[in-house]
Amino acid sequence: MSSGIHITLGPAIILYKSANEGKGPFHTLATFTQTKPTEHAEGYGLFAGGRGLDGPGQAYVYFLVRQDGSYLIKRRDGEKTSEITKGWVTEAAVKNSKLVYTADAKSMDLDGNVGIRVNHNLDVHVEGFDVHR
Repeated sequence: MSSGIHITLGPAIILYKSANEGKGPFHTLATFTQTKPTEHAEGYGLFAGGRGLDGPGQAYVYFLVRQDGSYLIKRRDGEKTSEITKGWVTEAAVKNSKLVYTADAKSMDLDGNVGIRVNHNLDVHVEGFDVHR
C-alpha cells in the first residue's frame, strides 16, 4: 500500500493534529480512496473550523463524498448539525477530481483545526493530507 494512512472503521471518526490549524487564508487537500465498497453509502472527507474537538461541544464544517459520486457539506455544533448543501448532492465531478462547490470562506467560519472525517463502516486510504497557508 502507498504512503499515507489507512482507516478501517466500525464507528465514525475525526482525525486531526492541533498543529494543523487553519487561520486566515489557507487551503487543505488530501486524496481519498475508498478501498472496499459498502452496501450502504457512507461519507468521508475533510473538516475545517474545528473547535472543542475533544468534547461533546465540538464544532466544525465538514465536506464529505461517498462512493455513489455525491457530496455533502454540513456544520456541526455539538450534537446539532445544520446543512450547508441541501442533503447529498449528486455530481459527476466528484469522481473526476473537479470543483463541486464554492463559498465565501468568511461566511463559513473555518478558522480552527483542520482534519479528516470518516463515517462508520468504511475502509479508506488517505494520502497527501496537508494544510497550506
